[in-house]
Amino acid sequence: MIDAVTVGNEQRYGIDRARWATLLGLTEEGLPSERDWPQVFHALRVLVRWLEDEQHDKLSEYMLASEARTLADEIVPELRYAGVRVSVDGRPGAAYWQDFVELAGATMAALG
Repeated sequence: MIDAVTVGNEQRYGIDRARWATLLGLTEEGLPSERDWPQVFHALRVLVRWLEDEQHDKLSEYMLASEARTLADEIVPELRYAGVRVSVDGRPGAAYWQDFVELAGATMAALG
């Protein structure tokens, strides 16, 4: 019920979620999820620092969305590596802000 794989000098482990759920009398959704916490916390730290930067208050909606897109390009790979489901539709111009809000929400939800 546990798989082990060696990647370079690192051991990685995995489980058969369906079998563990059956063994424990749970559904697969009831099992705890695994996260690569260093990547989640780094992405969260970068996001919080970006949000606290008062220089963003001076930007137009278009420029704010552009800056948000640049930040997303930096943190999305880390979040995906950590197993956080994020989707960035890539809406054009200022409309990208909604994608960014959803990204921030998914990042916060990963903590729960």
